[in-house]
Amino acid sequence: MTVGALIHEWRRSVMALMLGVGVATLALLFGATPAAAIVAKVGGHTYGVTPVRGVNPARLPAVKRALGALKLSATGPVPYDKAGQLVNNGGPVMHSVTTHVIYWDPGGEFTSATKSIVHAFFTDVAHDSGFPSNVFAVAGQYADSTGNAAYISTATVEKVDKDPYPSTGSCTTPKGVSADPGPYSTCLFDEQLQTELATYIEKEALPTGPAQLYFLLLPHKVVSCFPEVDPEIEEEACSNNVFCAYHSSIEGGTANEIIYADIPFSLLDSGGAKGCQSDGNAEIQHPNGDTTGTNESTRYADVALKYTSHEYIEAATDPLGDAWIDGTGQEIGDKCNFAGSGTEPGEDPNAFLPILGGNAVSGTLFNQAINSDSFYLQSEWDNAGKACLMKPLELKAAAFTPSSTSQFVGSPVSFSGTAVDPYGGELSFSWGFGDGNTGVGASPSHTYAAPGVYTVSMTPKDSLTDSTTTPVEHTVTLLKRSQTTAFTSTPPSSATAGGPAYTAAASASSGLHVSFSSGTPSVCSVTGSTVTFAGPGTCTIDAGQAGDEEYGPAAQVQQSFAVASEPVITSPPISRLPSELTSGVTSTTALDSSVSIGNTTVNPTTGAITFTVSVGDRGTFSWLLTFQNGKFGVFAATNTKCKKRFVKLNGRCRPAKIVFAKGSRIVATAGIVSFTIKPSASGLKALRNASRRKKGLPVTATFTFQSSRGGSPVSHTHSLTLKLSRAGRKGKQKT
Repeated sequence: MTVGALIHEWRRSVMALMLGVGVATLALLFGATPAAAIVAKVGGHTYGVTPVRGVNPARLPAVKRALGALKLSATGPVPYDKAGQLVNNGGPVMHSVTTHVIYWDPGGEFTSATKSIVHAFFTDVAHDSGFPSNVFAVAGQYADSTGNAAYISTATVEKVDKDPYPSTGSCTTPKGVSADPGPYSTCLFDEQLQTELATYIEKEALPTGPAQLYFLLLPHKVVSCFPEVDPEIEEEACSNNVFCAYHSSIEGGTANEIIYADIPFSLLDSGGAKGCQSDGNAEIQHPNGDTTGTNESTRYADVALKYTSHEYIEAATDPLGDAWIDGTGQEIGDKCNFAGSGTEPGEDPNAFLPILGGNAVSGTLFNQAINSDSFYLQSEWDNAGKACLMKPLELKAAAFTPSSTSQFVGSPVSFSGTAVDPYGGELSFSWGFGDGNTGVGASPSHTYAAPGVYTVSMTPKDSLTDSTTTPVEHTVTLLKRSQTTAFTSTPPSSATAGGPAYTAAASASSGLHVSFSSGTPSVCSVTGSTVTFAGPGTCTIDAGQAGDEEYGPAAQVQQSFAVASEPVITSPPISRLPSELTSGVTSTTALDSSVSIGNTTVNPTTGAITFTVSVGDRGTFSWLLTFQNGKFGVFAATNTKCKKRFVKLNGRCRPAKIVFAKGSRIVATAGIVSFTIKPSASGLKALRNASRRKKGLPVTATFTFQSSRGGSPVSHTHSLTLKLSRAGRKGKQKT
C-alpha cells in the first residue's frame, strides 16, 4: 500500500484497526513483514485502545488486509497465542511517569466522591513507586535502548478545565443497536480533544515531553469518537459503542510531545459498565463505593480506574505505538483485558486474579492494595512469567553464606549472597547485620563490637522490576576473646622428673586450661591445672582460659623447657588471670605480719563499705566482694546441670557468684590506708531486696596484697553481712 493510498484510507483504517486483533494499537508500519505487529501510523498519530467486549474485528475490509499481511485468518475469531510474548519494535518506553489529571468539565458533573477516588489512586500509585507489590511494577521488565520502563511515578495536583465544549465540528453520538443509549449530550472527535488539551497545557504552562502523561477525563454525558464509520452498522467508532479508553500522542517523538490518554465515563452506568469491566461477575465491582446517582450521573470511578491503569501501563511501555507489542498487535494490557478461557483476543483466566478480598455479590471485590487502599484493576502481561500477573514474580533460590557462624568480637565476618532473577536484571543486595548496622553488595563484610548471637538478614532485588523475595536469615555467634594469659616468670630451662608439681596459681570464671602441646605423656602430663613432670625430655606448656557461651578460648601462651633427671628448683610460670574474670581467688595463707585489716564500717543508706588497712610495705592492694547468685531474686536460678562454679539462668550457664564490688589501689608507702568500696548495680539491688525482707545480704570479701618488691601475693577472706536502712531500700533500683 502506498503512502497516498494509506492516507486516502484514513477514516476506514483507523476504525478497522482499532477494532482489529484485540484493538491494541492503530498503526500499520510501512513495509511491515508478515511477522510484524499491526501498527498503523495515520495522520501522524497512533492509538492504543481498550475495547468494549464483543467487538468483532473480522467484518472490516481494512482488518482483513492487515491480517492477510500477517498470514492470519479473518474469517473467524482472531487466533490468540496465550503464551505469546511482547516484542520490542524499536520504539521508546517511558523511563519515569509524571501524571497529570485534567477534568474537562465545564458543567461540574464530576462529584467529589469520584474525584476523591481518582485522587487517591494516582497519589497511592506514586506513594508505592519502586515497590514490587502491585501491577505497575510489571512494566519495569520492558526497556528501550536507553533504559527500562521503571516504576517511577509522580502525581501532580488535579486540574479542572472549565472551557465549554465546541459547538461546531462535533460528531453525532451513535444510537444503533450496538451503542449504549446514554443519555449523552455532547459528542467530541479525538482531534477536538487534542486541540483542547494542547491549548490548556500551553495556557497553564504545564510541562511536556517523554516523561509527562496526561489523563483527560470526560463526564458521563460526553462521548468521544474517531472519525470512522463502521460499514456494517454505519456509525462512528465511539466511547459508547466500541472502546472504553485509548492512549495516543501529539507531536510524538519530539521534545515537546504530549502523551495522553482519553478516559471517558460514557459507558459507566448500570447497563454499560460491564463492557469495560468484563470479569465474569454479574455485579459491577466498586470497592470504593462510588455508586450514588442515576444512569445520567458521572460515577463508578472504580471501573474507570480499571481502564485508566490499562492505559497508564500501555503508555509507559508503548507511548508511540512502536515499542512493546505482541505478534497479534496487542499491547501489555490488551492481553489481559477480559476474564475468560484465553481462546479469544484479550482473554485470560487471570485477568482479574488473584482476589485479595471483598465479595462479588455485594460488588466489593478488590485485587490491588496500593498504599493500603483497595482497587479493582486488571492484570498485565509478564514476559518472564508468560502470564497475566498482578505483580512481578519473586526472585528464586535466594541464599547467603557467612564466612563463619562462630567468630570472635573484633574479627570481620564476611557474607556472600546469591539469587536467581527471572527478569535477568542486575541484582542488588541489602543486608541487616542484627546489631543495628546495614550493608549493601553481594559480598559485604562486618565487624561486631560486642559478643552475642546476631540474626543476619539478606534481601536481593532485581534492577528492572524491583522484584524481591522474603528476606533470608542466618545467625552468627560472636564470642568475646579472653585476655591473654601470661607467665609471671620464666621457668627454668629444666625441671626434675618426678619432682615437685607445677601448679597454676589462679582459677577463672570459665575455668583455667593447661595442656602440653608437644612432648609425650612420659615427659609431662596434665591433670586439671596441675602439670607433673615425668621426663626426661622436652615439654611445651599451653595456658589459657577455656571457652563458654560468652567467651571463646583465650589466646594461649606457651613455655617450653626440658625435663631432667636431676632435681631443680621451679617457680610458678602462669600469672593470675585478669581480675574482671576472677570469681573468687582464695588462699589459706594469712596476710603476713606487715599487713592487717583494721576497722570496717558500712553506710546503711548507700551500702558503701569503708575499711582500714595497715601495710608494712609499698605495693598493690586489691579486693573482690561477691554474693551468691540467685540470692534475693537478683537472678532466678534453677537446679540444672552446669560446670562447677556455674548455675543455669534463663537457659544459660552463668557464674555461681555475683560481684558485689571489686577494685585495687596502689599503696605508695607503708602505713595505714582507708578504702571505700561502692556496691555494683547488682549488689545494690540485692541489698534492697534483702532489706525489704528484713534480712541482711551475706557477702564474701577477699583482700590481696602484692608487694612491689616481688614475691607471692598474700590473700585473706572473711564474711560480712550487710543491711540497708529504710531510707536506703526506698531508693530507685538499677539493673
